[in-house]
Amino acid sequence: MRGNSVILEVKDISKHFGGLTAVNRLSFEVQEGTVFGIIGPNGSGKTTSLNCINGLFRPDEGRIFFRGREIQGLPPHQVAKIGIGRTFQVPKIFKRISVMENLLAPVLSSPRTDQELKAKAREHLHSVGMLEMEDRLGEELSGGQQKLLELVRILMFDPQILLLDEPFAGVHPTLKTLFYKKIHELRKQGKTFILVSHDLTSVYALCQQIIVLDQGEKIAQGRPEEIKRNERVIEAYLGR
Repeated sequence: MRGNSVILEVKDISKHFGGLTAVNRLSFEVQEGTVFGIIGPNGSGKTTSLNCINGLFRPDEGRIFFRGREIQGLPPHQVAKIGIGRTFQVPKIFKRISVMENLLAPVLSSPRTDQELKAKAREHLHSVGMLEMEDRLGEELSGGQQKLLELVRILMFDPQILLLDEPFAGVHPTLKTLFYKKIHELRKQGKTFILVSHDLTSVYALCQQIIVLDQGEKIAQGRPEEIKRNERVIEAYLGR
């Protein structure tokens, strides 16, 4: 597992929607091979920050660098192509096609044969206990299974960073354990994660560094044990 080098740098990004400032001059660096957490109350700018990184939104100000390359403003498909994958709070899977077809969709232009791609897909499905579901329609899966499908689908194009938006919300404890196992396994392989979650127990267990947002601004950054006892974080979540 590689580490100690910055793989993603966010420098003073801001995003406005009319008179609302969703993200205000946000800066942070993500070390390669780590799990980096973003937490905060509802409406604090967590998902907006991910949307700016993966190209769904263009920041109104600031710059984003992936391995030293400036990427803000690139469309999502180009961001994915250079090595940044994304899952969503509500899984964006194809519900009327099979699980296998969902996995093959991102790699339709791959030079590999169908046989090779299906073997790779089955390997990913097996790793999360879903191999027997390859012929099921996406809509037949539970909410947690759809989130796992979305995770392994982005692995089909082998991203270097995985942006996970609320992966544990509404997920059965058994499936959450599979998520944990997969994240640990991928991190050992050198993958980097940015994890947005309201599940603080999971964030504290998985992350090496955490930033806390409140009303679009970063109010704290540090290791889990530092964040747990930070007075501004406690106030943001619980009030005075």
